[in-house]
Amino acid sequence: MRICEIIPKVKHLLTFEELVLVLHCGGNDIGQKVSCVLGHDILKVIDCLQVLLPQSKFVWSQILPRLKYRNEIVHRSLNRARVRLNSLAATYIIKHGGAYIRYPEISEDNPDLFLDGVHLSDIGNDLFLYRLQQGLFDIIKFSHTICPQNGEDEITRKQEKLAKKVEGYTTTVGSYTAWNTNVDLGPPDSTVSLTKDDLHIHDYYNALQYSLFENNLPETIDRTQIPRTRHPDTEVAIVVLASQVECLAILLEGGRQCPGEMLLVMSPTWLIKDKSNKGEGLHWLFAKDCPMSSSVELCKYVDDKLLTRIWMAEEGVYYPETLAVVYKPAYEYNVPNDANIEVIVAENKQDVKNTIEDKVESRCVSFHEVINVEEICKAVMDLLTILEVENAVLIEAFYHPVESANPKLADYSFRLRTTVCRRIDDTPIATQMLCGIGLKNQPINSGNSIPHSFETTMRMWNMDKAEIKRLIHTVSQDMEKIMDSIIAYERTLSTDLRGGLGAQTDLIGIDYVLGMVNGQLEAVGIEVNSHDCTINCQLFEFFNPHRQREAVKPLVENMIRRSRLFEMQDQTVLVMRWRFQQKYNFLDHKHDQDHAADIINILNETVDGCVSFWEDCGPLAATVCETLKLNGPGKQAAQIAKMKSWTHNVLRRKTGIIPHFPRTHLYTSKCHQVKRESDIDKAIDHVGIPAVLKLEYGSSAVGVKQVRHRIQCTNTYQQIKHHLRLEVDHPGIGLGYGNDIMLMEKIDGTEHDVDVVICKRQLITAFFSDNGPTRNGSYTETTALPLDRKGQPITAAYQCCTEIGLVDGVFNVEMKMTNTGTRLIEINARMDGFYLRDWIKLAMGMIFYCMHS
Repeated sequence: MRICEIIPKVKHLLTFEELVLVLHCGGNDIGQKVSCVLGHDILKVIDCLQVLLPQSKFVWSQILPRLKYRNEIVHRSLNRARVRLNSLAATYIIKHGGAYIRYPEISEDNPDLFLDGVHLSDIGNDLFLYRLQQGLFDIIKFSHTICPQNGEDEITRKQEKLAKKVEGYTTTVGSYTAWNTNVDLGPPDSTVSLTKDDLHIHDYYNALQYSLFENNLPETIDRTQIPRTRHPDTEVAIVVLASQVECLAILLEGGRQCPGEMLLVMSPTWLIKDKSNKGEGLHWLFAKDCPMSSSVELCKYVDDKLLTRIWMAEEGVYYPETLAVVYKPAYEYNVPNDANIEVIVAENKQDVKNTIEDKVESRCVSFHEVINVEEICKAVMDLLTILEVENAVLIEAFYHPVESANPKLADYSFRLRTTVCRRIDDTPIATQMLCGIGLKNQPINSGNSIPHSFETTMRMWNMDKAEIKRLIHTVSQDMEKIMDSIIAYERTLSTDLRGGLGAQTDLIGIDYVLGMVNGQLEAVGIEVNSHDCTINCQLFEFFNPHRQREAVKPLVENMIRRSRLFEMQDQTVLVMRWRFQQKYNFLDHKHDQDHAADIINILNETVDGCVSFWEDCGPLAATVCETLKLNGPGKQAAQIAKMKSWTHNVLRRKTGIIPHFPRTHLYTSKCHQVKRESDIDKAIDHVGIPAVLKLEYGSSAVGVKQVRHRIQCTNTYQQIKHHLRLEVDHPGIGLGYGNDIMLMEKIDGTEHDVDVVICKRQLITAFFSDNGPTRNGSYTETTALPLDRKGQPITAAYQCCTEIGLVDGVFNVEMKMTNTGTRLIEINARMDGFYLRDWIKLAMGMIFYCMHS
């Protein structure tokens, strides 16, 4: 029976008393549809049957193997599809209280059980009916869920097979598995086979599950049959093509910052290949112009010990005096004149021995406690015999291990590994410094040592606080200098040499030893690496949960922003600014609806977004967005925010109970419009004295004055009305909307700016700036708020924005923290201006215009 024939048949059977319904179908559909569609159809039919027969027990009867399928091209692929469909349907039915009957004797290994490769022979039918009958008996009588039980089910068999592989990749093998191992890790195209590089893909998969399990994180979900669809508005997609062993910290941080959009690809066969322009038969596995953190080509430069040592010399970072023998280099090494580095280029391996003897004798004698020039030359020559083109042998000064005042550490030494990330504005940031401790007479690396913090290690070596502070500061600066050199060097490379238009180095590790330089203990750079920077970091952070996210948070932030910028690179964004109106003058904001229509008519191309960085243009930009159906704050919401008394009056009506937030009206203040001088008495009666007079549509605190009695209020009102009438009187402060005035109750407290990023009414992030007290009487911002009160204004700012309709965009909210809590001053329906954008970028590494666009 085919899938489409089941529902009509069951409707016919509804006249009978139903107890158990056996579904044996799908064999004829294999080869007619792709397996993921077929799997979806099966689950859909099961759902329909459960509605039609709510009291029935459902049993999935295994789709039998065949020697030949319809439309068969690759038999193995269709048989794999059969196995996946059986697993999908059986798991789903068992989960909903059903059962599964298997036929272990019927297999391709027994061709005599088939009549014509498809239908069963008489013996095959007998075996089939026997297993079906016995299975139904066990299901009804003993409530078995899988029949027969005397055979190992597939999941158990795979787990036991996995447990026998003692030589496996991690401790998951041979110890414990608490997750589903019955997963398809093959390529999406069933005709494509895994490569020899993917022989250990199941080990990698189990290593990932093991890490998740032991850190109390949920296991991954197999969506092979029903892939999760991405939302069309998704702005980020980050693909990590690597082993989870090297990038678990990055994956977990990606899960925090962009849930569902950090994708681990365990095999290149999972990716769709595109034809390359590099040559016949070559393919790209990804878009070559999309943002990429490093590349194979860039790793060659970053991992070049000689090149990075030259960068250290250029930046004034300490490094060992070095003699390098390079065999047929791919590029020229430009060594600074004052650097203690000498490069010998060897085009012929046989001609370098005498040169090495001279150099070693003249340069390295004073740097070795045991001198044997002949032995050093022999070691170099031995290496040269196996040296490949473009590689080098380095002969460098040796730094004795730092001696500890603690006698228990007399036989031990340590090696420092640091991590540096690249931020979105191409500035480096040092994120972590870790040490591995080991015996002096043995190499120390991440594979044979447990990570400790640099500060803790130096305290173990009894260094004083001042020395520790100096070394941490010096190493941090040196790390960032080296990353700066890498960034500058990559700018000189062509797209091909970088490995793609969007390729750049975003993360490096730097190894140091501590040694005496000019009579003082210093960190001496040994090497830079690009490949295993985060392994030690994630180990250290799992030891110390309070420091999780420390090493790679800036890296993931950079990935996300680069991805968003890449999505925007072909977009056209209309920016509204009041200063530049050569083509069209829209200073009279009372007619913004007409202005918006005229601006749209003037545009010669379709725009993908419209923003304003200027207060006066907020409602106009919102009107354009609404007319063109673009994301934005909305016309009415922007107008409410622009008119201060309207903002407060709307929020004062929000008195409903909110279980998780305070009632919004608690943040508001009394205010009253003063359209004419005769309104002053009524306004004072409503608001009280002292109070504050301000422009309804004003900005930059122009025209904001405190008044203490009626006479002062009247005089101040007359002055504002006289001096601030039209836009030309004080451009850019809102007079294009008119010079209406309002009276607002005086709020005492410290003033704060909260910049919120909201998308589809959800708070994405917020930035809190402490402006401190204002100058008394003039209200221009001129101290620190306790941490336990910091969340209050952020929540209040988010509430106030969404309650007036600002649900998409970056908005600035001015608030005061009073003795009784947070109070709203005003909302600006645009991102913050003046110095605050630069301040937030400097202090928090966030770039507002990227978020707003």
